Amino acid sequence: MQDLPSAASAACHAPARFRLQPDRRAEAARRRRLLRDLDVAITQDAPSLLLRPRVSLSDGHPVAEEASWRWSHRRHGTLPGTALADMAGKSALGERLALWFLRRLCHLAARRTTCIPISLRVPRALLPLPVLEHHLLAALMDSRAIPALLELRFAEDQLNDLSPEDVLVLSRLRDMGVGIALEQFGSGPTSLGLLRRLPLSAVILAADLLRHLPQDDDDRAMLHAIIAAAHGLGLATVACGVERQAQMNLLRTLGCGAAQGPGIAFGLAA
Repeated sequence: MQDLPSAASAACHAPARFRLQPDRRAEAARRRRLLRDLDVAITQDAPSLLLRPRVSLSDGHPVAEEASWRWSHRRHGTLPGTALADMAGKSALGERLALWFLRRLCHLAARRTTCIPISLRVPRALLPLPVLEHHLLAALMDSRAIPALLELRFAEDQLNDLSPEDVLVLSRLRDMGVGIALEQFGSGPTSLGLLRRLPLSAVILAADLLRHLPQDDDDRAMLHAIIAAAHGLGLATVACGVERQAQMNLLRTLGCGAAQGPGIAFGLAA
């Protein structure tokens, strides 16, 4: 049996591909410490919410607020919630983060003195859809929030290949008044049939569609077709990533209902 000093010596002289990389070990340790700190922060309700306005293109009034969160760490500064949620993944901490966010938004909606809904990007840790429905109903009951003051935003890959039961879950939520929005529409090989099959309330257009507007005629024609198709199905349309007044003017001409982005306003603390 090889003694420990000999084993250590062999490890030191092993080919580089068989050794643990110090940088990777240090990064993994840093991530573990950060997630442990975040676990404590959630218990203390330390992260803060941000609300970004979505405004009507007809009169400029707010029609919804998109919610996100961030956390101020003592050493790493302010960290965005999306990056932290991705780091936690579908672990137990990832689910705790998602539930904390959902419950905070429901309690915020319950205290609203306006009819402006709060829009939540659905965390992957709360999927599949029956799990989301269970947690959402519990949060609504606990907070006594009005369902119509919440909108759930889904990425396209979250709504592809749904089972009949999944579609029924979305239908039940819509019947309660919860908004169901498909975001980043038009950023990939999106099927317009998806808009017809699902009980959606809104389509959020991808920022890529606006990047070359108002100069690009092809992008303008594509955007016009998508907006017309969505309106034909009774869906609200929202343009994402609006930066310039010229883009807003064109979107208004094309019949888009609402817009959000750096050109609208910056996110405000809740």
